[in-house]
Amino acid sequence: MSKDDLDVIRKKIDAIDWEIVQLLNQRIEISVRARKLKQQIFDPIREQQIFENVKNHTGRLMSPQAAENIYREILKESKHAQE
Repeated sequence: MSKDDLDVIRKKIDAIDWEIVQLLNQRIEISVRARKLKQQIFDPIREQQIFENVKNHTGRLMSPQAAENIYREILKESKHAQE
């Protein structure tokens, strides 16, 4: 692999990271709007549904546990934004 190939790959990774950050911001914004429609911030049943959904749709390269850990952080930040 040449340096040019590595630069191309890194640019693709940077673009994907940018998309991920944008999507995370959108997700948190929507969760703040959802807060107005629910009685409390913490909903353990909904969180479990999210974790199960994420783990069931994880691809071959990421373990279901890793995906759940990432989503634990996303939900933590969403709850923080809802406070």
